[in-house]
Amino acid sequence: MKLSRNGKLAKRIIKRIHRDRKRKTIVILLGAGGAKPWGGPLANDLESVIIENNKYKTTTDHIPVGRFIFDKLREFYTSNEEVNFETFLGFLETLVEYVFSETNEGYRSPSNTSFMPSGFEVKEWISEIMDFQVSQELENGRVILRIPAEAPFGDVEERSNIQRIFFFKLYNHFLSLIARRIEEYSYTIHENSNLNNSLIQFIRFLNSKNTKIRIYTTNYDRLLQKTLGNQCKVFDGFSDNSGDDYYEYYSYQPQRIYEDSDNITYYNLHGSLCWDKDMILPNRGNNFYCYPNQTFPGISWPTLEQVNPGQTLISSNIITGYNKVQRVSLEPINYFNYAFMRDCLDSELLISIGYSFNDIHINRVLKTILNKPKFSFYHITKNANPDDFFSSREYSNIDDLKEVTVAGLPDFQNNEDNPYWHLSKGEQIIRGFYLDGFDGFLENEEWLKMDL
Repeated sequence: MKLSRNGKLAKRIIKRIHRDRKRKTIVILLGAGGAKPWGGPLANDLESVIIENNKYKTTTDHIPVGRFIFDKLREFYTSNEEVNFETFLGFLETLVEYVFSETNEGYRSPSNTSFMPSGFEVKEWISEIMDFQVSQELENGRVILRIPAEAPFGDVEERSNIQRIFFFKLYNHFLSLIARRIEEYSYTIHENSNLNNSLIQFIRFLNSKNTKIRIYTTNYDRLLQKTLGNQCKVFDGFSDNSGDDYYEYYSYQPQRIYEDSDNITYYNLHGSLCWDKDMILPNRGNNFYCYPNQTFPGISWPTLEQVNPGQTLISSNIITGYNKVQRVSLEPINYFNYAFMRDCLDSELLISIGYSFNDIHINRVLKTILNKPKFSFYHITKNANPDDFFSSREYSNIDDLKEVTVAGLPDFQNNEDNPYWHLSKGEQIIRGFYLDGFDGFLENEEWLKMDL
């Protein structure tokens, strides 16, 4: 008896479901340390970029604004070693939210205006930071505004908008500084052929084990796509095309993100420098598009996104600072975070690479899956001294998940043949730490020592 067209389709779907059930899902999570071998910056590198920039200066002592804010934050917090570039951007976002709400004209309600201005005043800080000059008064409340004050030219603006314009430009300036420092390595990824070949071999090894490889990154790059090239298809939520057309762009595909189980994925949990909005063409809407062969450091089109009643954030292609939980509710990042939870719950193995376990929303997912029986976890990081690592904030963050040391598992053992490996093995469950960084892991083919 011949099957109808629909019958054949149903048979293929059933076959695919059975095949997928047999395939082991591996989730790989890349943090900043995962891009370090290719020149990716760490937190202290980005802090230096902010502190050393002197475009904006305070009005009294002419101190660079970045240094001024860092000093004030470190004076305020008891644990000032935890003050980093994300604390800095989080504070700037708070100031932006304050200024936009305080200067909100017309009808004010809790749904469109933050409660912050009604609760406290930060005018002293604002007046100290506001480095601008009105060089000429014009008609109808307009002025020629120079930002910063020493800028050679000014723009015609409404006087009533000075604070809003200034703080948007200040925020965008420092966000762009950070983005450009991150952008630097994305253009040289292809140059490190030995490291790239090792990464290709690692992915091929995992692929040969009948696995579904689901890769997620908190970085803003296209590391895997640039490394693998045409070696295999990688779906990034927008496309799996690896072409080199400078002008090509793609829309995100919610349905495919939801359904995809065949391809290797590389999802940017915190956005990408290759995303941008197109506010010129009306049919494009207020959505992000991926331009695989371009980067956009900074905010091209200033738009506000409401994330809570009374709370709006400036839309950005990358997520940093202290509003990550709010920003992950925005498209397309919300789709990637959904997929991350789904794949984690479906997985039997997590490999974290250079991730510091500082993101609360990600850690909540990881804590859930580390509770699963018969679940294994490897962490790759850079710390030559095991004693330093096991007493570090990074390990403390991991240990706070409460399931790193599982009941019945022996203590972590050092591998005499390889001092960088520290393993604890039980029946169908593994906890392993590799302490020579992702570059050492790749160059020495350490994946061959992993139990998959």
